Amino acid sequence: MEVDPWLANAMATQRKLQDTVPLNFVSLPASHNAAITKATGVGLEEDWLNAQLNPLDIWVYIANHQFSLTDQMNMGVRHVELDIHWFNGYIRLCHAGGIHLELLDELMKELGIDWDSETIGCFNPNARTLNDTFVEIRTWLNKNPDEFVIFYFDDQDDLDSWGKLPLLMEAIRDHFGDLVFTPEDKSKFFTTFWPSIKQFRQIGKQVLFASRQNYAALMNNSVFWSDAVWQEWSPDDVQPYPQCSVGKNNLLGNGTMQRILGDSLIYGPFYHGYGGGLITTSSFPQMIDCDTNFMSTDQVNPILMESAVWTWATGEPSKISNGCASIGPDDRWKMQDCSTSLTYVCQENGSFLNFVLSAKKGSWVSGLASCPPGYSFGVPSNGLLNSRIVAMAKGQSLWINYTP
Repeated sequence: MEVDPWLANAMATQRKLQDTVPLNFVSLPASHNAAITKATGVGLEEDWLNAQLNPLDIWVYIANHQFSLTDQMNMGVRHVELDIHWFNGYIRLCHAGGIHLELLDELMKELGIDWDSETIGCFNPNARTLNDTFVEIRTWLNKNPDEFVIFYFDDQDDLDSWGKLPLLMEAIRDHFGDLVFTPEDKSKFFTTFWPSIKQFRQIGKQVLFASRQNYAALMNNSVFWSDAVWQEWSPDDVQPYPQCSVGKNNLLGNGTMQRILGDSLIYGPFYHGYGGGLITTSSFPQMIDCDTNFMSTDQVNPILMESAVWTWATGEPSKISNGCASIGPDDRWKMQDCSTSLTYVCQENGSFLNFVLSAKKGSWVSGLASCPPGYSFGVPSNGLLNSRIVAMAKGQSLWINYTP
């Protein structure tokens, strides 16, 4: 699909602004079960099933997405969940887990059949192999060499119990090689802090893999354990701006990585989504405005992704003569004549978190010399800082130090 140029530019602007910010302070749109999508044939039976079941007020939604994984990344997704399982000779991407029938599992192993009760959901004939998915991802990375993407394996016990974990590590090495940022890299180069996206690029890294399972030493040269990287919550746990918290005492945007998981799956009366359900066009911007690290949503589409834009207003940056960037009272950025007299956004030197407003107004170019001592003409790097600056402005437009 072709991504709207305005959306593509707004998302690129937001990534650019976060380029030098440590990973634990960035905010990245994320995708839940990203490769389980109607674009590859999963869930095509939904319409027929629902036509039969709706008279009983029963619904079935099997596909997490309509658009392909490539389309999702083109729309701005940079944290990708892959639901992986060992089934019928391959590591596959499919709905599985949660069912543990010990007698059946023991029988299957005695018969030499390499699936069990946990992977019954992988019988879908359109379940992709991990290899095919990795080919798609590597193709996208080759076309986007400046991008960095986190991939999260929602894997159950089956890979380990079937002794197939080495195949996962081998696939990572074969497809991505030195592009992978590993736990060993973290210990060697960034012992006490997380690097920025720019620093990842500087050491030649484009991807980070994390796993739901802790495979200890077996994963040190390839994969992080997700529980050691981020905390996970449902959409209902989020308290929006200005509280910006999850749970009782966990603040968003403070450097402790948080992942919010939205789920659109419905299996009739048996399953109705995880926790707080979907991330919507109403809740997505609330999370963005709190600098939530990873907002892992189902049904990624252009309208939903537009709600994650906190920078440019629709149609901006407009190509007006002698135009410069400003923040308006509605939180969004637009171009104004550079000679207009506005207050300046001033950023503390050496900090991406602290801002004040200038005491005087002037043209855009004057902002380079109009901030108080210890501050310079600046620009926010995330939605939370943008919201705080707009709150300080109390209804006035502000100059920001950004050139589109």
